[in-house]
Amino acid sequence: MTDTGCTLQRLSSSATCEVHACLGCGAVHLTIGPMTWRFQPERFVEITRVVAEAVARYRALNLDESATAGLGITAVSRPQ
Repeated sequence: MTDTGCTLQRLSSSATCEVHACLGCGAVHLTIGPMTWRFQPERFVEITRVVAEAVARYRALNLDESATAGLGITAVSRPQ
């Protein structure tokens, strides 16, 4: 990961991606392969909500349930 001057705390990781939080500014860093995106926390939460909704809808299509098995995503509701 490129040095951004941030002090990072790993929140989660897999073979595909990593998520870190900056202990200084609070930004969330999402790394996928060689690319890292930095988000304001509220933007990251919105992105994860949209992705979770997409996963739920993808599962509903019954195209490849094995790809999302074990995620525990069955339904996603929009915040009011």
